[in-house]
Amino acid sequence: MSSTSVIGQFKNQTTGETCTVIKLMPSNALPGNECYVTDEADYLEPDPGDPNNFKMASGDVLIPVY
Repeated sequence: MSSTSVIGQFKNQTTGETCTVIKLMPSNALPGNECYVTDEADYLEPDPGDPNNFKMASGDVLIPVY
């Protein structure tokens, strides 16, 4: 069984829209097997330039909303 956890609210630097980032963990839960998505099912990858941000397939960067 997989598990999910909410990472938090993030803002798209290009569009200004906010979304919730969700972490999906498969049942085997090995390091590196986690996956990140938005609440609208957009796939995300951690931003290599800043570990606090996420990058969308479109290239848009999501930054945390504090």
